[in-house]
Amino acid sequence: MEKRINYNVRRKTFLDGTQQYMFYSNAKEKSFTENKKKTKKGGGDPEKNKEDARKRAIQIIYDLIRCNPFTWFITLTFDPEKVNSFDYDECVEYMKRFTQKLRDRGLLYVLVPELHESGRYHFHGVVLGKLPVVPAKNPYGKLMLDDKGRQIYNISIYEYGFTTATAIDDLARAASYVAKYITKEDCVPAGKKSYWASRSLKRPEVDYLELSEVEYCEIYNQAAYKKVTESQWGRFELLEIRGKEV
Repeated sequence: MEKRINYNVRRKTFLDGTQQYMFYSNAKEKSFTENKKKTKKGGGDPEKNKEDARKRAIQIIYDLIRCNPFTWFITLTFDPEKVNSFDYDECVEYMKRFTQKLRDRGLLYVLVPELHESGRYHFHGVVLGKLPVVPAKNPYGKLMLDDKGRQIYNISIYEYGFTTATAIDDLARAASYVAKYITKEDCVPAGKKSYWASRSLKRPEVDYLELSEVEYCEIYNQAAYKKVTESQWGRFELLEIRGKEV
């Protein structure tokens, strides 16, 4: 039997206990057994489809990183003597060889491409687990530190160019940093993947609620982050009550 509920709030709960509330000015109905309507590939407005896909990718990346205790932020670049970094497909092929090495070691990951102004591709992402690293040194043999004074490392199992890895101390910031690369226009060729993520990663707990105006005001007053969006479909308010960092 199909179960339906009316709701005006979607709540996500992340790894650190942070709760993110999306309030809708127009109440919605949720069916827990309905199948998503299938649309013909390539149908509709191509630009709108592209923008919708970009927004979905940003949200997925943000959710995945906020819901898993990633330990490393990494950057992968390519040695031009080994990889044609102007060729997206070739870069992806070598990046996938690297992710296979991560899977072989039981490591989890989220990776996204960035197109540099030079026209070359490289990748940013996060890794969870004991990543094989060695301290990075400058040409003079001194240890390399980031702008916070933390040690920068190189990934010893990456053979296709150059890498950096730094320890993550703020998942929310790491999530925002990685997701922002999806916002860049025309980074990924049409029809190509815009991110790669381990299948076993956890996702946020999602609840659909029907809250009164009083209950809404209580949450609004507690929120550390607030964002309002007006659209032709109504008013959307995103509120976030922060948990504790993990």
